[in-house]
Amino acid sequence: MAKLFVLLQRSGPGFIVTDDAKQMLLSVPNAVMVIFTSPIRSGKSTCINYLVTGDTTSYYIDHPMKVKGGIQSVTKDFNTYGPVPLSTLNTNFGIANIPGISANANIFFVDSEGTGDLRQPKQDVIMGIMSLLPVACVCVYISSGQIQEYTMPEIASTFKLSNLLSSLSNGLNMTSGFAIMSRNVGYQTMPDRVQLKDYEA
Repeated sequence: MAKLFVLLQRSGPGFIVTDDAKQMLLSVPNAVMVIFTSPIRSGKSTCINYLVTGDTTSYYIDHPMKVKGGIQSVTKDFNTYGPVPLSTLNTNFGIANIPGISANANIFFVDSEGTGDLRQPKQDVIMGIMSLLPVACVCVYISSGQIQEYTMPEIASTFKLSNLLSSLSNGLNMTSGFAIMSRNVGYQTMPDRVQLKDYEA
């Protein structure tokens, strides 16, 4: 039975895994952890709610993650919801279940506090995210606007993706992914680096 719980709690300068989280994660086979991160008010909680409920008809889906209007961050901890069977997600969005190991995966969605601006991130939140990256299967970065060309290196630098990828290649038996989701569809490049040519039909 899926439920909402806190994955990490602050302890001194860092974080520790809560007892509730240990019990949940160890009791479920094929646990897959998916971390959602982004600047404040980008829609992490809303995106998780869409995935879990399959309801994309409203901007205001208030389950399982709490959401509300305004400019302040709602999420204050590493709130986690699961396990959600992969088959349930597939059914929600009309995707055929494919037999195999991944068909029995149990998803845990981790909703983190907003990281602030990429140029001045909240270091304690970043530390928590960094501690989870080695055990996460996917890290999803939510953007509230178009992905700018200059944003990509900032994202990679903020979350130390190069360090993660290099550590994964040192004999560790795991596969991780990094995804970027944007509320506004599109990838915008710098105007001075784009050359457009007109062709006559």
